[in-house]
Amino acid sequence: LDEQRLVFIRHGADKDQTLLVKTGGGQFVVERITRISSSDVHLEVMQGGTRQEVMLPFAQIQEIQLQPKTA
Repeated sequence: LDEQRLVFIRHGADKDQTLLVKTGGGQFVVERITRISSSDVHLEVMQGGTRQEVMLPFAQIQEIQLQPKTA
């Protein structure tokens, strides 16, 4: 199997952090990492007020940041 399922649970200091993924097409606020394969990652993100799963090829990801949540 080249695909793994994982659980992304925030504990301790990471609990109050936000994961941001930047691509050439925009920036995503990640709620959950749902799947990872050898060539891409599937993320649950908030877009337009709804949760959606997006697939991002690793080649499109420019930057990943872990930032403090803003109220």
